[in-house]
Amino acid sequence: MNITAQKFIKEASEPMFMKIGFGIITYDKFYEVKILADIIKSFSKDFYVVALSNHPKGGKELARYKNIDKYLQGEDLPFKDKHGNINHQLICLRTSMNIQQCNKALVDNKKLDYCAFLHSDSWFFDIKKIYGIFKELKKKKKVLALGSIGFGLANKGQPLGNVLDMMFFYDRKGAEEHRLFEYDPFQLLPHKIDSHGSLSVIFYSRLGTDKMWLYVNPSKEYFWKSKYLTEKTANFKYGNCVRPCAIFPKYDLVHVNQSSFPGDLGYQVQAYYLQKYGMKGPTINTFIKKYELPEKELFKRVIALDKKVRGILGRHLMTYEMFGTKDYIKVLNYYKKASFGNRFMRTLRAWIWKVVKRLNIHRKLEWFYMGACEEIGQYYNNFITNPEIYKKYGHRLWYKEYKE
Repeated sequence: MNITAQKFIKEASEPMFMKIGFGIITYDKFYEVKILADIIKSFSKDFYVVALSNHPKGGKELARYKNIDKYLQGEDLPFKDKHGNINHQLICLRTSMNIQQCNKALVDNKKLDYCAFLHSDSWFFDIKKIYGIFKELKKKKKVLALGSIGFGLANKGQPLGNVLDMMFFYDRKGAEEHRLFEYDPFQLLPHKIDSHGSLSVIFYSRLGTDKMWLYVNPSKEYFWKSKYLTEKTANFKYGNCVRPCAIFPKYDLVHVNQSSFPGDLGYQVQAYYLQKYGMKGPTINTFIKKYELPEKELFKRVIALDKKVRGILGRHLMTYEMFGTKDYIKVLNYYKKASFGNRFMRTLRAWIWKVVKRLNIHRKLEWFYMGACEEIGQYYNNFITNPEIYKKYGHRLWYKEYKE
């Protein structure tokens, strides 16, 4: 047998011997976890699936599901202030806690060679392309394959740049050697750093750029890609470019944020992709039967919604990019509830910020751009003032004084 044939056989058979673990997190989208677990197990029953939810009913919904090998109960950190308002930083801290706990469980399983971490709404449809990512990690001698919007560029909540927290891939042994998930999110200035920013801090400090591979940049991908609607993210340079959808064709990775759509439309979009790629499984089959729509009809509804939301933004001299997201529900709810004064000020700030970015002033005033510099104790005492946090988590914060 010649050398070329030996090499071909080795490369073709290599994935068969990979022991791969998948980590999935959610709060209450239990059906998404089950669908993703179905997808994973449809490719191989030997894949190891860990699922985590910090919802009180997570265990009841997921612990005994046939395609989940291990269930983890996350910490249900309070995410509202004393007035009952949702606090964005606490939501990010909850996500950071889930990411750390789930991936720590994968790394601790020494039987695994490689690991994939996914939010419950981030799905893959071609296992060969996932194998390809792991093979590329080995070839490049890297530990981690990550996605990023602005790799290494400071942003609010992301002082060392953005890391796409909804899907990344890594070498388990390398992650263990570099203690990649040996940290407490409470120790990472959670009043200033979001879940994307905390990962960038950890990954940069533990690995350095030479051990990381930027496998995808969502700002150069697609919101939509079909024969009825194709929209690139290329012109969406600032803000959230993974909502309502993010399509990475090279790897057949699809993210659909169901709650970005009104009514059943988000479910119908998810069902479309499951049907398109021929996915099957206990939950998948029921889901498709309930929500499937002909492709033409589905995108007719999506296009009509997009036109409606663009019209609302246009009447307020705004665009999706100026608003900061294409999340349809977020835009619709804002203009439904906001007062005229708030709408006017948002438009004014957006235009000022557009000029600032056009002139690149924000990079020259980076500290101002990243926000005021109150210390963490002051933030929790003055802005959160939720006694549940101090009672249960105060000992994990590194500053000495906090409210009882």
